[in-house]
Amino acid sequence: MRDCDTTLDREPRSRRSQDGIAMITVILGVMVIFASILVLSREAVAEYRAAKYGERDDVLFSQMEGVAQRYLSKMATDPAYYLHWVDEFERPRTCTDPASPNLNQVRSAGSAWLADCGSWAYLTPATASDWTRYPLTTGDDDGEVLMEVRPRGDQGAVELIVAGQIRLRSQYRTISVEVAPPAVSAFEWMSEVDLRFAPGAVVAGPVYSGRNVDFAGPPSGTAEGNVYADGAITGSPILASGVKSFDSTGTQTGLIDSVFPEQLVFDDFWDDIDLIRESACNQGGLCLAVAGANAYLVQPHTVGSVAKVAVWYSTTSNVAGCIEAREWWWSNPEAAANSWQVLGDFDVPANGIVWADSTVILGNRTVGAPTGPVEVAAPLTIAAGDANLLADVVVNADIDYRDPTVGDVLGVIASGDIVVNPAAAGQQISGQMSLKGAYLAQAGQMRVARSCGQWGSLPTGSTPNLLFNGSIATRNSGDLVSYFPNRSFDWDHRLGDIAPPLFPRVSSGFTFVDFREIPVPDWARS
Repeated sequence: MRDCDTTLDREPRSRRSQDGIAMITVILGVMVIFASILVLSREAVAEYRAAKYGERDDVLFSQMEGVAQRYLSKMATDPAYYLHWVDEFERPRTCTDPASPNLNQVRSAGSAWLADCGSWAYLTPATASDWTRYPLTTGDDDGEVLMEVRPRGDQGAVELIVAGQIRLRSQYRTISVEVAPPAVSAFEWMSEVDLRFAPGAVVAGPVYSGRNVDFAGPPSGTAEGNVYADGAITGSPILASGVKSFDSTGTQTGLIDSVFPEQLVFDDFWDDIDLIRESACNQGGLCLAVAGANAYLVQPHTVGSVAKVAVWYSTTSNVAGCIEAREWWWSNPEAAANSWQVLGDFDVPANGIVWADSTVILGNRTVGAPTGPVEVAAPLTIAAGDANLLADVVVNADIDYRDPTVGDVLGVIASGDIVVNPAAAGQQISGQMSLKGAYLAQAGQMRVARSCGQWGSLPTGSTPNLLFNGSIATRNSGDLVSYFPNRSFDWDHRLGDIAPPLFPRVSSGFTFVDFREIPVPDWARS
């Protein structure tokens, strides 16, 4: 009986052991499931937080862009806004202009700036109260914006340092935005009068006319850059992807006054040309003002890696039959009667400015040394004359860049006409002329010298090809194409971002010429 009793006692114990193991297994399974849920929930929370961080970051950046755009619109209305007001998004300014009687005076955000103070600094440390919420935003997660305004001293350009922060989240971002009027060189074609393009023409860069732009057809022309006309755009051009058109008719992408509030008038550029003269003669440039000189022969070239400008001058004045003294230089720039004298071989000035008080012959083919095509190896603007002294620029050689991939752009400005000497064609390649750079005929046109200067016949015989790469701006229409029936006009895309030194700007319009994110400065973490 005892053996039987023992067997009966063991069976319940075995079942209890199995039940315990099963219970432990269930508990462990539940724990694994719980742990998995916990891990997944933590990952979900982390992803949610990251998404919210990114969302807030995007909102903050858009607010910073909005502040910059808001400032741009104010400068479009008042180009000197930064000199008239301390913006609501700035912190207090301190006058640092030593010539101002208000030196060290402070003006707070939203107040009028000191009329006689041209420079300032933000000497007061930024505090929480200096930061401003972007209009229409609510809540701590929307962030705050603070801005510094720094004049660039270049024809109304200013740099905006726009900082954004979400203080409770320790999120910070800062952008640098340069606001400036577009340079005249930023347009492949610009004229105060009508611009007309041949049927089927493909225009690679932006164009701007103070009157009308006509894309004659058929076939329709193609615009690969924005088209602006104070009058009307006619001919129904084909607009490449992303390209916009603006005129006064309301039938284009937009109205011209939304981009350029004032009509294009070349007289507005005279102040910029005065600045070029001042920079050449009193601020470290090369000022060509020899007593009695009637013309200068200018040859940009390089010696090793150094950009140079060789200069000769002439005090002679010649006429010949129907050719007047001014027109003589157009087709006779290297005649023996000119008696050229060496002025010197100069390094290209640090400010890149060369200005002359009379006619400039650009390019030396036969007079002394150096000769050859013009070679530009540094940012350079060559200008002749001003509003009180009209002077021409005569193109007397092929013009090229030593390295067309860098920022060494050339600007050529004539207060009168820019004239191509037809005898200069074929210097490098027979039957071909190559011109590069940005050209501005402030009071005239870009033309070819004729048998009687402005009038008469063009040279007979074979006509050369013209390869042009750059921009042309003229007050009046010219006859450049009449001598070059075979021509290629292309757009130097660098000119959309880089202007020749102090090249005149279209002051009635402003745009972002540089926009980039920068490291957050210390003052932007207040």
